[in-house]
Amino acid sequence: MASDLEELIFNPAASHSAENRPKYSWRLGDWTTCSSSCGSRGTHLRRVRCVSVLGKDVPPSMCQHRPKPLSSPVPCNTQDCPPRWAVSEWSKCSASCGEGVKSRQVVCQQLDARGTTRTLPARACEGTPRPAPTHNCTSHNCPIWVTSPWGKCSGRCLSPSSTVQKRSVLCQHLNGTSHSDCDQSRRPPSVRNCSSDLCSVQWHPGPWGGCSVPCGSGFQSRRVDCVHLRTGRTLAQQHCAWIQRPPTWQHCSSNNCTGQGECRDNTQYCSVVRKLSLCHSPMYKHRCCQSCSQDVDST
Repeated sequence: MASDLEELIFNPAASHSAENRPKYSWRLGDWTTCSSSCGSRGTHLRRVRCVSVLGKDVPPSMCQHRPKPLSSPVPCNTQDCPPRWAVSEWSKCSASCGEGVKSRQVVCQQLDARGTTRTLPARACEGTPRPAPTHNCTSHNCPIWVTSPWGKCSGRCLSPSSTVQKRSVLCQHLNGTSHSDCDQSRRPPSVRNCSSDLCSVQWHPGPWGGCSVPCGSGFQSRRVDCVHLRTGRTLAQQHCAWIQRPPTWQHCSSNNCTGQGECRDNTQYCSVVRKLSLCHSPMYKHRCCQSCSQDVDST
């Protein structure tokens, strides 16, 4: 480089020719690092540098007016690779729900200088830690109990202040499909007790009516209503269906019998009673006294 400077100083003609020289040019530099440490897959190439006339690196744009030399990849490190463990992809978890195990294949392999992968006995890789062939796993795709909101407190009354309300309970996967594998011991309740003013009711019996016959055995009836305890309002009888209803009729007996002249029929069906020979019954005999007496007279 010093001789070039001396020529420029002491030889003006050389100085003129130096002005026509290109100031920047491409130059092949060092080799890049090999892309592989072994086998036949590694390559490297020469770096291409843009340099000044003094040999210093400058930005590549300074050499864009000059043809850039090609740097082709050259094979390198073409020797057998040391044996190593190779693994496959993990399998799916063995359990579709909860704890399970996933597995993979683990083999000892070697890439030789020709680029061929060979499977070797496991002892050839004993110098390096062997990857685990199995691994614990957990699947979260478990069916779960799904409940709807509680319904109205309007079921059958259980006591003067409580009834029941209901909700649906379904076994489903996370994607919403129905299933049957949910743990029955953990099933949420679908029915529960609740307080309701509708159950605050009772039967309210009225007074007994008169006996159906003026003489002997007959019947008497009364009205029995379902009544709300707080308001006293009469409700439909089904609201009191859970409570035992008091009787609405009973037998009665009248001793207002003064003689045969008082013997008369007290129902329009006495002819039927006589025709069906029911006069032997004390009830019908008293209610149809006149008609049944005719049977006695005829005998």
